[in-house]
Amino acid sequence: MKNQVELWNDLNEKNTLQEVQQHIKDVIEIRGFANQEIEKTMLLNLY
Repeated sequence: MKNQVELWNDLNEKNTLQEVQQHIKDVIEIRGFANQEIEKTMLLNLY
């Protein structure tokens, strides 16, 4: 799997919605949030 910087560098204005969604899923996996409850993950953005 690519690292987060490599994933970021792959994004551009021509990406489809599905590609952006996959990017987000991959970053969540890299950061270790894949098995966390969605509520806890969303609360990370508040603090």
